[in-house]
Amino acid sequence: MKGISSPTSHVFICVYILHSLHTLFSLSRSDSPSQTSSPMSVPYVFDWRKELIAIVRGFRNGVVYGFKIRLPHAFVMTMLFRSGSLHDKFRAIARATYNHSKNLGVYVAVFKIVRLLMRLLRAKEDHFNTVVGGLVGGALVFGHNDPINSQINMYVMSRVIFGFGRTLLRHNVCSYYPQIFTAFAGIVWSAVMYLHYYEVRI
Repeated sequence: MKGISSPTSHVFICVYILHSLHTLFSLSRSDSPSQTSSPMSVPYVFDWRKELIAIVRGFRNGVVYGFKIRLPHAFVMTMLFRSGSLHDKFRAIARATYNHSKNLGVYVAVFKIVRLLMRLLRAKEDHFNTVVGGLVGGALVFGHNDPINSQINMYVMSRVIFGFGRTLLRHNVCSYYPQIFTAFAGIVWSAVMYLHYYEVRI
């Protein structure tokens, strides 16, 4: 099918699948009289001034945060490991800082806009709006494979893995043993050393 090859089409397909699964889940829960309301779902009252301020403020905070974390990192890495003139190094630092700051700012704005549209369409606020906002924003802003996006996605992925692990612990789904973290650290560093020595191109 030629019409579904673009990244935007893939985003809409993922949103449709998530919405269908959420609808089925909601219907199955509505059959139980003891679960007529959920603490994660509340009615939504629209305030356009508040929403507009939140979008603009989110964009600004994303840009500022991206600038604060990328500038020192780019400065150190470029000065230590990049060859070329001082002018070229400063241009590389400025380019990396600009791209990182712009991507974070645009992502926050897209996320908040999509989340707002979901709240308006569904007339309520719950976790599904947040999941769809993150999906659309992540695919549109960080879906292009370049060095900046790769670094951001790898960092966020590690935070997500640790976050879900701690969530399972907090909900008593599993228990924590110090030996697990020790084994995890050993496996990670064993794997990275293998890649370093035998998969140099990676």
